[in-house]
Amino acid sequence: MTKPGIFFEGVDIYGLPDKDSYWNATVRDICRAMNNAGVRCAPLNLQDDENTTVSFDTSALPPFAISWNFNNGRWAIYEGRQVRMTSILPVRNIALLWDHPFHWIETIDEMLEIDRQTGRQPFHVGVMDDGHITYLRESGMPSKQIFRWQQAGPPPADPPPMPQIDRDIGAVFHGTINDVESFSDFCARIKMSDPMAMRCLENCIAAIIEETIDVHAAVISHVVGPAGMDAAPLATAPLCRAIDRLTRDIRRVALLGGLRDLEIHFIGKVDPAFQAANPNGVFTGPLPYGEIVGYLQRSRTVLYDTINFRDAAVMRLFYSIQEGCVPAAELNSYLKKEFTDGSDILALNLQDPQGNLARLCDVIAAPAMAQALSDAARHTCAARHTWANRIGPLVNAIQN
Repeated sequence: MTKPGIFFEGVDIYGLPDKDSYWNATVRDICRAMNNAGVRCAPLNLQDDENTTVSFDTSALPPFAISWNFNNGRWAIYEGRQVRMTSILPVRNIALLWDHPFHWIETIDEMLEIDRQTGRQPFHVGVMDDGHITYLRESGMPSKQIFRWQQAGPPPADPPPMPQIDRDIGAVFHGTINDVESFSDFCARIKMSDPMAMRCLENCIAAIIEETIDVHAAVISHVVGPAGMDAAPLATAPLCRAIDRLTRDIRRVALLGGLRDLEIHFIGKVDPAFQAANPNGVFTGPLPYGEIVGYLQRSRTVLYDTINFRDAAVMRLFYSIQEGCVPAAELNSYLKKEFTDGSDILALNLQDPQGNLARLCDVIAAPAMAQALSDAARHTCAARHTWANRIGPLVNAIQN
């Protein structure tokens, strides 16, 4: 392999397109792990002035291209219509999905068709959750193009992070917090007015919040099936996306709103209604990645919700742990396998806000306890949750 592959960066989730984000930082960390594993790969930011074009001359093409959620910072024209550049880039493409695949099923369908039309090497998709794998298989995507891709974090910090006793921030949360749309407004927006279908929808939302069911599976069993709707992936995708976003908002606002008596530093876009309901919060707005790291280095605990993942965790948890924070998290099946409550993680329960508050206050008030939890969490991450630990499936997707 003479030329390095490329990993598109320049993708931001905090509304700061000209600044670094977790996405950019992890692209560089993953490229470093891949190079150490013997597969040459370099980050490419098409939003930078010096990288405004990519040549489609065969001799200039990289051997492969990787993207988060198919995003590469550029669009292309194919047969008179605008498509993602990854859809027509004539090299092996690997998409690492942050979200459930139903958020991207139109792009997946488009890329499958372009593969068939052009004879290009089949693209591969890395997903985090078993429910995501099941969805792609049921959607007709060949199993050989799907691989399990668990997110991770950097190697341990050197020198070690600031001791807990010297940290001046009790708790931090970084992520977007939206207002929760009322059920009636939600139904009106998705144009659902039939009383029976609305009851089915209420059951679906409750199942996603209260059970361990995949969002797509819940939509099929609670809404599509009983209402006799078209179950085809492209037909159900808009409803799945809408319900996924609504239930994420419900879960996040319930978990964090239950801690309103605690001073929490919120990093990211936060709806004004949540700010008003949480007067003890400190709201910084969106920040560049470097400033987020500065906050983490001063914080005793980091708050993490599993949103709608049933068997996965996203990278911001692992990056926070490596900065010395005690992880305080809603536990799904994956986190229960990888961590131990009270040893290297502090479990939060969506149904027990007062218990969550008491446990957090105990840890924040006890630096020695917090230090033991922090040290154990960093040890767990160093042993199992760095990009070096997780690079194998991605390397296999490139080489095989």
